[in-house]
Amino acid sequence: MAVLGLILLIFIGMDTAALFTNPQIRLSPTFLAEGDEMTITCDANLGDGTELQFAFYKNGINVQGFSDSCNYTVPSAQLEESGNYTCEVKKISPVSHIQVEELFSIPDITVSPDQVTEGDHMNITCDTKLSQHRKTTELQFVFYRNGHNVQGFSLSNQYGVPSAQLEDSGNYTCEVQTPTGTLRKRSSVANIQIQELFSIPDITVSPDQVTEGDHMNITCDTKLSQHRKTTELQFVFYRNGHNVQGFNLSNQYEVPSAQLEDSGNYTCEVQTPTGTLRKRSSVANIQIQGAAPKDRKNATDISSQISRTREDTEDRQMANAISTQKNETIEDPDQDEASQDSRVRKISSQPPFQLGEDRKMANAISTQKNETIEDPDQDEASQDSRVRKISSQPPFQLGERSQMYLVLGIIGTLLALLILAVVFVIKNKQKRASWLIQHLQLLKTARSRIPKVNMSSVPILISFVPEKPAYTELSSPQGTTEHLNQKRHHQNNNTQSTGTEFFGQGI
Repeated sequence: MAVLGLILLIFIGMDTAALFTNPQIRLSPTFLAEGDEMTITCDANLGDGTELQFAFYKNGINVQGFSDSCNYTVPSAQLEESGNYTCEVKKISPVSHIQVEELFSIPDITVSPDQVTEGDHMNITCDTKLSQHRKTTELQFVFYRNGHNVQGFSLSNQYGVPSAQLEDSGNYTCEVQTPTGTLRKRSSVANIQIQELFSIPDITVSPDQVTEGDHMNITCDTKLSQHRKTTELQFVFYRNGHNVQGFNLSNQYEVPSAQLEDSGNYTCEVQTPTGTLRKRSSVANIQIQGAAPKDRKNATDISSQISRTREDTEDRQMANAISTQKNETIEDPDQDEASQDSRVRKISSQPPFQLGEDRKMANAISTQKNETIEDPDQDEASQDSRVRKISSQPPFQLGERSQMYLVLGIIGTLLALLILAVVFVIKNKQKRASWLIQHLQLLKTARSRIPKVNMSSVPILISFVPEKPAYTELSSPQGTTEHLNQKRHHQNNNTQSTGTEFFGQGI
């Protein structure tokens, strides 16, 4: 029995060994690149009606357990799929090395030019290398700045910026993918900083305070990059949004004689010769100060001259009237009281002196202020309203010219009073001289009683006796004038004859 069992075991083993040959690994496709579908087949010569189970291993690690499928499929092969694969069908197959080829390399991102300045044409390139076996594969490229898509997937591996601006600065990356999108690779980060070509312009005005008629100069200042000192910039100026000076190489806008209509909000703009880069200044509000103060001064001067002329005329009229009134009221010792009274009445009947406008205003204000005196028959509310009405009026102020002429008028009045005083003194001296002559006549009578009287000092006293001044004729009728002249001549002859006779006898 033992021998029979051993023979049966040998027979069964021989029969099982004859079911299939050693399995073989077969790869499809023969050349495998990234993204390709990889199929590994486990081939074995099987006996009829025999079902086998297959298992697959990569680097000794099971990647697909036993099943009735003799294929192990990877839909999109990656580099990490590379390794040593085996399959098992009762017996371990021999090792077969499988190498997955790289379809394209990790892209590199580059920028041209190396140093990008505002206004430059910036070109960013995403470079990758295709496998030698897949030269015809069409790859797609996409670009990102700071993680945001700036150019979607396309067949172009370049991203161009016609006129780079400061806001184009940032961290750039690119990504490459297969047409089906099964394989993607991203570049490293490239930090690109755009250099400023020229600064934002500043607008200034000279002088700081512009008055009507001044020469106004507006300047648009900017600073060029150290690397582009030779760049010729163009400048334009605007007032209230309207062009006042077109683009040219001058950074100044001049107004030879500024006018009020030149006031407004000014801005300037700077651009490159090609116009690809423009920068505008902030708004400068320029207000032209009108020359109205000068005009008002001229008008005031003319008005003052007219006022002075009118006041001069009024002051002269007042001075003449006062002088005439004063002279006419001087007492004439030879004029009877009735005549003097008639003359005084004549003077008083003359129209009152007309005050200037300043004096009229002063009198009106004084009258209004006097009206504020409390009336016992007037209620308190009415008085308060009158006081408020008067106090609300502007205070009266004399001009400098008016003040000067007022002072001159006062001085003239004082001089007239002084003249009257001198005339009064002279008349008193005339009376004293008459009194002295009378006393000298008394001395003549008493001479016989004093035989040896020395009269040498008398002529000295007489020499200081003033002559009687001639009367000033004001407005006497012709008959009265002749009468006064005859009377004065008679008095002078009497005085001279009396003095001569007396001194002749004394000598």
